[in-house]
Amino acid sequence: MNKNAKGAIAVGAAVLLLLGGGGTFALWNTSSTLNAGSIDTGHLTASSFTGGWKDQNGDAFAPGTDFAVPGDVLTYTATSDIDAEGTNLRFTAFIDPASITSALSAGWTLVPGTTDVSIANVTGTFTTAAALGADYNPSGLPTDIDVISLTSPAATGTLTYTFQIAFGSNSTPGGDNAHHDSTSALNGLTMTVQQVFAH
Repeated sequence: MNKNAKGAIAVGAAVLLLLGGGGTFALWNTSSTLNAGSIDTGHLTASSFTGGWKDQNGDAFAPGTDFAVPGDVLTYTATSDIDAEGTNLRFTAFIDPASITSALSAGWTLVPGTTDVSIANVTGTFTTAAALGADYNPSGLPTDIDVISLTSPAATGTLTYTFQIAFGSNSTPGGDNAHHDSTSALNGLTMTVQQVFAH
């Protein structure tokens, strides 16, 4: 084999080694610190709810002292101090309607459409939206209560929740005689302040 042929073979072998990755070399890279900030969580707290009853005349009704008669419609109003912080925070408050109706003795009814949630004495900004409906999680909440949205980074206020019960289900004279001296034990109800979010 002549010298030219040997040289061509050597050059070709070197090229194949380079193209085939047989050579040893370092790949470039670089890195730097990324400042993605610190993410904080907010909060939703409520003080213990306190409340009282009023009759259809707007007069205070004291359980254990006053006694209901057919035709009475009693409104319960509960209040709590709310402290909220959260950019996308929405919440509502409710008592499970089933827990109310199951505690009522015969002759009493929970008046439909009388539950209400509102907020006052606000520092910051809250807005009250339309009824909860079915477009919010968690599922299974009462759908006739309003949603309160926090529209400032943080806010405080007084949350008010109301519902009504009515006594006397029979318009016939004497029709409610079977409901004398009954007791509705409503001292075990649970008020829940619940964050909600749209589907």
